[in-house]
Amino acid sequence: MSEENNIGIIDNRRYSHLDEVLKSGLETDGVDRIRIAVGYLYMSGLKRLRPELDEFLDNGGSLQVLMGNPDQQGLDELIEAHQNLRLTGTKFKQSQNVKWSERPEIRADTANNYSSQLLYEDPTAENQAFFTKLIDWLEQGRIQPKLYLQERFHAKAYLFEKDEGDIFTPKDVGVVGSSNLSLSGLHSNTELNAPVYNEKVTQLKEWFDDLWDDAVEFDADLLDAFEDSWVSNNPGHVSTDDEPPALPGESLPDGTVETLRNVSSGTGLPAPYLVYAKILYELYKETLETAEDYLQSFDVYEDLYEFQQWAVNRGIRIANKYDGVLVSDVVGMGKTFVGLGLLEHFHARNRLRGNKGKMLIISPKHLQPMWERMVNKRYNFNAEVISLGMVSKEDFHETLLEEHDDASVCLVDEAHHFRNDDTHRYDNLQSFLPTVNQTILLTATPYTKSAWDVYNQIKLFHIEDLTQIPITPPNLYDFTQMAENDETDLSNLLSHVMVRRTRQDIIDQYGEEDEDGQVYLQMGGERRYLPDRHLQTVDYNLHETYSTADGVNDSLYDAIVETLEDLTFARYSLGQEEYLKTGYANQDPYQNLSSMGRSIRGLMKSNLLKRLESSVHAFYTSLNRMLRSYRMFRNLLDEGTVAVGSDVSELINSGEQIDYVLEEIDAMVEEGEYAAYQTEAFHLDDLKRDLETDIQLLSDLQATLEPFHQEIQDDYAMDDKVEQLRGLLGNLRVGTHDILQRGDRAEKLIVFTQFTDTVKYLEAAFEQFQNRGLLSGDVRFASATSDTSNVEKIIQRFAPESVS
Repeated sequence: MSEENNIGIIDNRRYSHLDEVLKSGLETDGVDRIRIAVGYLYMSGLKRLRPELDEFLDNGGSLQVLMGNPDQQGLDELIEAHQNLRLTGTKFKQSQNVKWSERPEIRADTANNYSSQLLYEDPTAENQAFFTKLIDWLEQGRIQPKLYLQERFHAKAYLFEKDEGDIFTPKDVGVVGSSNLSLSGLHSNTELNAPVYNEKVTQLKEWFDDLWDDAVEFDADLLDAFEDSWVSNNPGHVSTDDEPPALPGESLPDGTVETLRNVSSGTGLPAPYLVYAKILYELYKETLETAEDYLQSFDVYEDLYEFQQWAVNRGIRIANKYDGVLVSDVVGMGKTFVGLGLLEHFHARNRLRGNKGKMLIISPKHLQPMWERMVNKRYNFNAEVISLGMVSKEDFHETLLEEHDDASVCLVDEAHHFRNDDTHRYDNLQSFLPTVNQTILLTATPYTKSAWDVYNQIKLFHIEDLTQIPITPPNLYDFTQMAENDETDLSNLLSHVMVRRTRQDIIDQYGEEDEDGQVYLQMGGERRYLPDRHLQTVDYNLHETYSTADGVNDSLYDAIVETLEDLTFARYSLGQEEYLKTGYANQDPYQNLSSMGRSIRGLMKSNLLKRLESSVHAFYTSLNRMLRSYRMFRNLLDEGTVAVGSDVSELINSGEQIDYVLEEIDAMVEEGEYAAYQTEAFHLDDLKRDLETDIQLLSDLQATLEPFHQEIQDDYAMDDKVEQLRGLLGNLRVGTHDILQRGDRAEKLIVFTQFTDTVKYLEAAFEQFQNRGLLSGDVRFASATSDTSNVEKIIQRFAPESVS
């Protein structure tokens, strides 16, 4: 700093880092006084300047620090992160002028703030040595702190002064700009500071002198904060009766303070209470550091229960650190609303920071209507919802980047569909998500078989393997490899990036007991009791469900299963060696067909069996759709077009319902949106033979089922499964079922099923039972599926307090 042009722009990035400039000033010959004006003084900033600061002060130099009050820090956070503009405006006006009557309280609050800052510092030997030396410098007057209380103080200036100078060298040098005396302000944050010389530095000194004269001394307050902290109550610092160990007595029960002081007095060790409190803080500090105070005015947040609000606050902290969060509470805990709360917070914060992007939601097709109702009707977010099927299309990342480049926050529902990184949908999403500010992943099943399931989901928003997540080793790939080999616990990673609670966790944390010893949750001013689970199996006979009027001996069930066993599923298995010629198997784009191997047969067969078990109507509907898809593919093949590809493979593996998959495939074929492969790449004779075999099997089965499907709709009592459900409903209704207690009767009953077709089937069956007098006429029915437009009204009708 000996030459006028030695310092240029200081931005902590492209040019100089401020800590390097300040250290250079501390080492400069002739500099004997340094004066600093900052809005807030951080201990981390002083520590960053060691050992140069030690050398400067121990050799007779002096440091004057002019600083603002802790309310300034809170106001900055309020403006930066939490959107309550009315509150921010009020606080700003209040901070412009500080009344004399308020100054003692502000000074005390500032001292308490530094006490808290010391409490959160790690009690390491290095910190102990630094703070002990800091005490010595304060006592010797080497460091002179003052507190400026007259109005809001936001200045940042650094002055290096010499007693002597010559005509060639500036006597004094200053730096003004944006950097606080903190670790991030000195080195990490992108800042903008510039040097001042000659007459400009003279003006800067006059400015500093004026404010310094109006400020109040703060050295005694800081010394008291040190004396009341662990710094002076450490091993080797033996307390006496006149100098008892420091304890936060005001927050302890009567008599506890004296007891703890007697225990620690003369031992040279910290009071046990302080050790215990420090351990608790380190374990739960992220939970304590909450953004709740700033979320009270948000629409979603106000609608949440306490345990859901906790999840939102926890999710905010995680996403702030790592740009994404995995919300994995078990089913029924309200992940949707937690996700909405996170969307609302980050969208509002991004807008406040000048990023006026939109919210983007990616969900399975059947959940799209629910999300659109929630975000665009209930809360008026004006968010965009796109389906998982769209994201599964090859090269769809280009569409994402072009059409959704203004998305500032993205929520992915059912994120477990991205556990496999060897898919188009994974590549598409991973290419896009780094362009948004925050990513919210929702799933109740984050992993099933492997630690790599979690790794792949985290990598959607955390692209680099090197990580600041506090894991050992600090590399996501290496850590996951160790977890996969049982060399470390996967929970060491999940605890930092995931929000997950079970029902029992909620009961343990928020539950209370009533006068009868029953546990309840306090929700919205009311007691909510979580019902005990009583599991009971109701048996039914699938043979009878698929039996003709002649009885179970004429059941169609065995014939159906045999047909499914005989199907080749050639339509979806083109990558197998019996269809794809060897010379093409390892070439683009044919190698993409390998994912449609033998596993696809099992998947398609499994889906059909689920439909078979769900209801006659669900199975019959899927059979018709599959037959239509086969015929369309066969006709195109006759025209010389192989209408299949990696997009079809993605759809089949997407986890979507089989009927949706078949409809999407048909739509792709009809619209020409498929990968057309060369017919010469396939053994066409074998392929056409198996296609014709499957078409014949499906056609015969359809012909067999069609009259039975109509017959059972004429008399649903033929279906044994529906009959068992009717009997269960009747017993619950009149209170004769043994699962009920104290003579209760079930007033409302929910029936869950995976398939929309089964919902419609049951609704028609119950209506027929009522018309025939087989079910009480006062029973009313309401069904809701992903396509139901008035689902909220149906839910409200079913609510416990509803009278309809």
